[in-house]
Amino acid sequence: MKLATNFLLVSAVEAMAEAASLVKGHGLESAALIDLISTTIFPGPVYSGYGALIGRSEYGNAAFKAVLGLKDVNLILEAARSVSVPMPSAELIRDNLVDAVEHGEGDMDLAVLARVMERRVGQG
Repeated sequence: MKLATNFLLVSAVEAMAEAASLVKGHGLESAALIDLISTTIFPGPVYSGYGALIGRSEYGNAAFKAVLGLKDVNLILEAARSVSVPMPSAELIRDNLVDAVEHGEGDMDLAVLARVMERRVGQG
């Protein structure tokens, strides 16, 4: 249950990171997107908390370090393989977390996935 819950958490942060880059690419503010979703369709601590960090590009004060997210995603993938459950989005998230760690961002908050996305699309 803990691994499944953490998978949902990292998936939500990854989705916000991708959506933030999408709106930024169209000249809109990612903070406005986060405000919109966290007060309408996705109220709650994951979207308002991690989303606010993404919107402000603040990753230094880690509530959940990226390196610990990577550890959990590796455990999630191991658990999935043991019961033959493919988890392609977990594999993508693992790759993005590896990118963060390789760029010296492992001790930053999981919201640093937004910075990884920005690098991938040439926004950062």
